Amino acid sequence: MDVQRRKTKAVSVGNLVIGGGAPVVVQTMLKTNIIDLNAALEELRQDVAAGAQLIRFAVPDERAARNIGILVRQSPVPLVADIHFDPNLALIALESGVSKLRLNPGTIKDKVARREIVLLAKEKNIPIRIGLNTGSLPLERRRNSESLVDFAVRVMTEEVDMLRELSFENIVLSIKSSDPVENIAINRKLAQCFDYPIHLGVTEAGQGTEGLIYSVTGMAPLLLEGIGDTIRVSLNGPSVDEVEAAYHLLRACGVLKRGVHVVACPTCGRLERKTWDVVANLRERLKDVEEPLVIAVMGCMVNGPQEASRADIGVALGKVGAVLFKKGQVVRVIKPNEDIAEVILSELKTGEVEKNYEG
Repeated sequence: MDVQRRKTKAVSVGNLVIGGGAPVVVQTMLKTNIIDLNAALEELRQDVAAGAQLIRFAVPDERAARNIGILVRQSPVPLVADIHFDPNLALIALESGVSKLRLNPGTIKDKVARREIVLLAKEKNIPIRIGLNTGSLPLERRRNSESLVDFAVRVMTEEVDMLRELSFENIVLSIKSSDPVENIAINRKLAQCFDYPIHLGVTEAGQGTEGLIYSVTGMAPLLLEGIGDTIRVSLNGPSVDEVEAAYHLLRACGVLKRGVHVVACPTCGRLERKTWDVVANLRERLKDVEEPLVIAVMGCMVNGPQEASRADIGVALGKVGAVLFKKGQVVRVIKPNEDIAEVILSELKTGEVEKNYEG
């Protein structure tokens, strides 16, 4: 089922378009301090290879800011400078050629300084993401009767009004919470109040499985409702993991029609051998394929061709060897001495995805 995307204004970020009906943009954030330029560039290259379309980086001080220009010139994708506390760092980033600026009003409170930043961004036609985290909201301003959702959107409204007063419309909005349910409520209201593109994420989601579950819980309902024009899956771990998770999330929500999804049964005691190695091998070797493709690896004939009939191609293990099937129809027997992953990969090389598959 196709998701009907929310209609928003379009914002150009380098060679990308966010919103306006463009595909959802996948981004991540460098975990490396850009003072260590070589390490930052290596991480950036790995993120781009994993599919990152937009990469954000922190600018903690002026020493780091001196490397922004080099980072921008060597990056094949647009870069976003993340600025806190020191408004001068935002001015340096804009002069250094970043494609987008992320500002948190909770950490840059000087309105005169923010005005100067906005005017320079307007002059250079560089968009600004107003990025609020519920943890950094100035709670001393919160009204006693006002919910956190209403308060967060009110703070965002004040910031948008300030930009509009300067005739600045090149805006992306983001309000993130570490509470997935709260995150959904806030972004639903944000989508009701504005027609600017929205960046989705669950801040401080955590590590590993926990971080993934919190991120999916806080973003999937929004994506299924058509809310969200760019996303980051924030994980306590390598940035390449964030990129991979984002693509899986978009595919699962039907927002993205590209890449391979390996359908695999969870396995049980009926299996004569585990399928985990086959699945892992296929996922690794097909990670760069862009053709939308579903491959099934089923552990036995109980959960075989019939249950995985929607798969383009798949295997089901039997008592001896396995069977290869396409669209639920068995096409050949795989002998016990044949490598299952190799059989599937060989079939793909000679099949319809030949133009995308490189082995």
